[in-house]
Amino acid sequence: MVGQKALYRSTYDQLTLLPGRDIFLINLQKQLECQLMVSPRLPLAVVFLDVDRFKLINQSFGHPLGDKVLRIFARRLAAVLPESAHLSRIGGDEFAFLLPVYDQSTVQKLLSHIQEDLSKPIAIAQHRLSISSSMGVVMVHSKPVPKPEELLRDAHTAMYRAKALNEYRYEIFATTMHEEAVQRLELESHLLRAFEQEEFLLHYQPIVCLKTRRILGFEALIRWYREDEGFVSPGQFIQVVEETGLIINLGQWIFREACRQLAVWQDRFQRQDLKMSVNLSRRQFLQADLVEQFAATLKALNLEGRHVQLEITESMIMRDIDKAENLMQRLKGLGLQLAIDDFGTGYSSLSYLHKFPTDTLKIDQSFVGQMDASRDDQEIVQTIVTLGQKLGMKLVAEGIETEIQVTLLRELGCELGQGYFFARPVGSDEATAILAASEGENS
Repeated sequence: MVGQKALYRSTYDQLTLLPGRDIFLINLQKQLECQLMVSPRLPLAVVFLDVDRFKLINQSFGHPLGDKVLRIFARRLAAVLPESAHLSRIGGDEFAFLLPVYDQSTVQKLLSHIQEDLSKPIAIAQHRLSISSSMGVVMVHSKPVPKPEELLRDAHTAMYRAKALNEYRYEIFATTMHEEAVQRLELESHLLRAFEQEEFLLHYQPIVCLKTRRILGFEALIRWYREDEGFVSPGQFIQVVEETGLIINLGQWIFREACRQLAVWQDRFQRQDLKMSVNLSRRQFLQADLVEQFAATLKALNLEGRHVQLEITESMIMRDIDKAENLMQRLKGLGLQLAIDDFGTGYSSLSYLHKFPTDTLKIDQSFVGQMDASRDDQEIVQTIVTLGQKLGMKLVAEGIETEIQVTLLRELGCELGQGYFFARPVGSDEATAILAASEGENS
């Protein structure tokens, strides 16, 4: 009897009373063996389910209430599944179930019904919570018969694809997903090695006065150069750097290196009162010691904060307005300039804009690039410029590519700009040469 109880505790989840991962894999193996005896072979569906934003529930209400939510969720899931399904709790907020002898269209209808039923509000601790889920599905209907662990892995991979595309949905596994997952792990490994071997470098794009064409500063942009491949597109690695947390160390290196380069230029081109713009990532915005690290860098380089501008996106600010305002005030305490990047893509911040100690609005290139062909985009830019002027902010237009855009921006009252029309982002040596030529023209 004691042995049976110990076995039960080791194989069944004590919170939801559902079978655990090991029993699920045993049941899956049995179903796969049964499939081999049936002709024609009928499909089998393995589903991996994850509760969306469950971490937020634990953080907001505490783990005891989170456990209660999981128990209710598990009961709901068990009630909505067909009797033939095998349901297990894999761990944390993750569940798996097996749907034997179902074709794909039936499975899809069933999953839509399950998601709809599970999302009905839960009344708990005087709160009504709507709990959504993301699911990954593997359809098993061909030889050779895969191993249970591989099927669970593939369903898990498909679930993460569903989460990445949009919460509250399901995705059917495709072999390309596994290939992409392997490539992602390889990329993460290469990124860690790249940081250790100093393969990252900065390029600098000039920010110019639209009236005089004089260079007033640069935006520092991260680049990755691999000896065997050349430059890797930022679009291929920036999101991974952010998600893995490498951006914390990399972001500090970017700030330090950009400031170091600015100090070099200030010493050589003393008449040009240059400024450096540095992008701040979402992870850095949540970093507890961010202000202290920036302060140490400025002090070590004997650099005044007013010469450095941090670019922050609207979406970062809007996640928690009060915390954002507090952090921005502390950064301003270092003398740093603050810019809202890609302005115009998140109108929800308009009503809060006056609360933030912002110096500059950067008009998103999606509007600038269409100005010479779209009256609507011109009006949007005009609205942003007028708003910025009323709040005493500078305006910088991004992505300028034509002389017509320069003319239109000047007519609308925008003073500064950057884009391929003036210069692409270039290495420090080429940027130095551009500055030297500019100083010669203005001497």
